[in-house]
Amino acid sequence: MKHPEVFLITILMLLDYYMTVLNNIKREKKASEFFKYEYFELNPIFQKAVSKNQWFNLHHLILTLLVTGLIVIFSELFKIDDFIVKIAISYLIVTFGMMVGRHLYNFFSNNYIEKEPNSLSGQLSFTHQYTLHDSMYMNFQVAIPIILIGILIPHPYVIGGILSIFSQTIVHISWIRKHHKQVDSKIEKKEQS
Repeated sequence: MKHPEVFLITILMLLDYYMTVLNNIKREKKASEFFKYEYFELNPIFQKAVSKNQWFNLHHLILTLLVTGLIVIFSELFKIDDFIVKIAISYLIVTFGMMVGRHLYNFFSNNYIEKEPNSLSGQLSFTHQYTLHDSMYMNFQVAIPIILIGILIPHPYVIGGILSIFSQTIVHISWIRKHHKQVDSKIEKKEQS
């Protein structure tokens, strides 16, 4: 196999989902006393499954296998240009690597809160719109160094990483707009009744 690193994508995609469920369970133990979220999961496709702490999600497994399979098929069978394959692989590795990094942050934060609940007081409630904006702004932590590396070393893996960050920002903007429309629609219905 020419690109065995494609299986990192499979691992990261699985970790992304399972760590989301794990963190939701951990959050419910103690951190939920301090932090209230409209939705813990940002991706509307998986919000219901995560809110139910659903470990088995056929939709996610199919998506994971489909993504991995398509990369393997295009790189091995169709002999797509290696430059393009490397961009696609790094795009997905950075996308899901950033998500797993955020899950690790949540995991260790939740652990700390469980062990040291007196280190916090009060309660914060986050609207879904705020959570989406916050998540989008976190992209800058990775964007700046990757863009600077891309300027110095324009390698296809770096280009894929930069494209990943830009597309994640666009996805967040689309989720924010969609959520905003849903909120406006609810307000309109309340005003009409």
